[in-house]
Amino acid sequence: RREWRQFGESKLLRWLTDDEADHKQPRPSMPQYLLGDDRACIRIRARLRFGRSNIRSSLYRFRAKDAEFPPDDLCECCPYNVPETVSHLLFSCLAYKAERDDLIAASKRFGFGVKRRLRLKWLLGSLSRVPPKKRARALELSADFLCAVENVRSMILSEIHVVGSVRVVQSAL
Repeated sequence: RREWRQFGESKLLRWLTDDEADHKQPRPSMPQYLLGDDRACIRIRARLRFGRSNIRSSLYRFRAKDAEFPPDDLCECCPYNVPETVSHLLFSCLAYKAERDDLIAASKRFGFGVKRRLRLKWLLGSLSRVPPKKRARALELSADFLCAVENVRSMILSEIHVVGSVRVVQSAL
């Protein structure tokens, strides 16, 4: 793990993993979300952590050089021409405001940090800064939020692409 940290890849994942926790344990432990989340949420959380999700910044970064899709890394779900990053998806995109508001209200109710930096950590399954008695609840809240965002995002993108396909067919006729 030390060698991996020095390599310089995966900035988000390095930030999420806690060196302090590594030093306290004889071996690095498995992230708790892998033990408690259902498979769908594990997939969502892990892909966001590893930068391998289907958000535009990831797709754009890993596309083949001659690929036409995606043409850019801009968010398709909101009107601001901004890159669709993990941070934008979880904290800024207007498409998920209702889900985000529900998460913030629940976070305050249960005494979790609502500051963006701390919230990003526990949303993506890094619970080292969450008190041990609150970790199960933090995973539950974050799993509900991530799955809700994924569901809304799937509906929005399917509508966008269906409408786009209709326009392409109409223009071809």
